[in-house]
Amino acid sequence: MIKTVFKVIGLTLLVGYLLAAGILYGCWRPEPRYKGIHISIDYPSDEAHFVSEASIRQLVTNKPGFRCKGQPFSAVNTLELTQYLEEHNRLIRHVACYHTPDSLLRIDIEQRDPIIRVKSQNDVRDAQGHAMRDFYIDRDGEMMPAQLGTAIRLPLVTGHVRASDLQPLHDFALYLKHHDFWADDITQIYLDEKGDVSLIPRIGDHLIELGSLDGYDEKLDHVREFYDQVMPRRGWNAYHVISVKYDGQVVGRK
Repeated sequence: MIKTVFKVIGLTLLVGYLLAAGILYGCWRPEPRYKGIHISIDYPSDEAHFVSEASIRQLVTNKPGFRCKGQPFSAVNTLELTQYLEEHNRLIRHVACYHTPDSLLRIDIEQRDPIIRVKSQNDVRDAQGHAMRDFYIDRDGEMMPAQLGTAIRLPLVTGHVRASDLQPLHDFALYLKHHDFWADDITQIYLDEKGDVSLIPRIGDHLIELGSLDGYDEKLDHVREFYDQVMPRRGWNAYHVISVKYDGQVVGRK
């Protein structure tokens, strides 16, 4: 009987010791430390590579007071780093910063997706007050600085561009992007001082006089009908201007 009691007490003490040791180990276990940084960039296409791993690494390294390698996880504020990257690189659409099970600081970058390029004769200011003349508009309607040494095939906007033109140009560019025929045919968009729009197509030696961008889809439908019904008989170089500036009218001028 006494032996049984001692066995029970001994077993209880052993279990208690193991539990206490496990708790103490969990409490005193050293916090994981970063071994380095891994950067991943999601590009919208094979052609549009504006953000580089080197530029992001340099931006992170130059962040005042930032240290990573050898630092415990709690020493790196990933939310603050995320905001810093988004504020200091306007080519970035989205950033996610977090630590991985293998003790790396992972930075996942989604680059903005340009859909149209603008080369304006005057300054255009974005929502943050940055003035630019050479820039892209991305699929979210945001302005992206044009990068030196990069060239991708997109419709080009020239002439007199105002901040109020950006949203209509964005909507028009999205329409072109998703329209099989016009996506290949429209190479340049010109805005005059009054805001009237002319298009330079790839096919033929003529301008498409659009007027305002209001009702652009119907206007281009009329141009397409003119292409199909008139151009085969007259020839693609028969007219210098095809105007759909006025509702329901298609006028060819030589």
